[in-house]
Amino acid sequence: MKLADVLNGRWVCSQTPILEPGAGRAWDNWSVFTPGVFAMDAKDGGGRYGMFYIGLSRGSGSWGIGYAQSSDLYTWKKHESNPLIVYEDENDYYGFDSPCVIKKGDLYHLFCEEKKFRKNFKTRVKYMLPVVVRNYLKRFYRRPEEGGRLPLSVRHAEDRYFVRFVSDDLFTWNLHDREVCLEKNEYGHFDCKGLFSPQVHEFDGKYYMFYGGSDGDVTSTGLAMSGDLVSWHRSELSPVLKPGRKGGWDQNNALIVSVLKVEDGYCGFYEGEDGNSTYRIGLAYSYDLKYWEKFEANPIIQPGGRGRFSERMACSPHVFSENGEILLFYTGHGCDMRGCCGVARFEGN
Repeated sequence: MKLADVLNGRWVCSQTPILEPGAGRAWDNWSVFTPGVFAMDAKDGGGRYGMFYIGLSRGSGSWGIGYAQSSDLYTWKKHESNPLIVYEDENDYYGFDSPCVIKKGDLYHLFCEEKKFRKNFKTRVKYMLPVVVRNYLKRFYRRPEEGGRLPLSVRHAEDRYFVRFVSDDLFTWNLHDREVCLEKNEYGHFDCKGLFSPQVHEFDGKYYMFYGGSDGDVTSTGLAMSGDLVSWHRSELSPVLKPGRKGGWDQNNALIVSVLKVEDGYCGFYEGEDGNSTYRIGLAYSYDLKYWEKFEANPIIQPGGRGRFSERMACSPHVFSENGEILLFYTGHGCDMRGCCGVARFEGN
């Protein structure tokens, strides 16, 4: 398949989610989001495909990492050991997001973003409020000096950093052995205020990390590279994808989350945020992973219609290709911002 084939095709979204929040007192009873799908090794068992995702419960500031598995990519079952990673102590909540797994040799490397939330009177009261109320109050979060509302992606990125876990199986991760692998940059850079969504890809024996970086006003796509998954250096070309024009669908955020290699180049699937904090999914393309062009017919995936699980936004795209079939997994948020995972199927002309 070539770039032109992908650009000329279309994406058909599922009308119902493939992964939903848990019931009752489940650890993920409010939202499930940022699905990362991969083919499993035979030794892992339990299904042909795995998915790491983020779960969020009512009344907690801790975001945890869960796992689901499937034999057909459309029907997913959550693992009995969930949550695989969740943590808080007497002083702090810990929020993990955007998990990404890369296998090297016999070891799995799990990358994700992390942020600590201090347990104080303010945060304790905040997490006592219903999530719907908290989301409503966020709409009034403004820049004190300008009186304007901060983009959702900018608020999310603030003071976040990336960590790496290492394990010889998919279900056992030692919280206390995780290492910080990338932090916000120095003042004046596009990623000086915070980072989010580290997504690592291997191409021709090299590792490429695409991530979001915030300068306090907008967020753009950064690129870091590594030969061993341990030491990372930022590309001198970063950011490699910038937000669009004012008033456009991606005026506040342009983040490449997932990359598909085709015969003559690369397709990058990115999320964009407009001036109303609505997210959509777009497509960019490159011939060398460093210089990217946006697809003229963006966005390729819009929020769903009224009452749909993605009524409010569609974001966090993760592409998966096997045997000629291309699927795009993504997060959908409803009108109350509750998150579910959906999938779109590629159809060529």
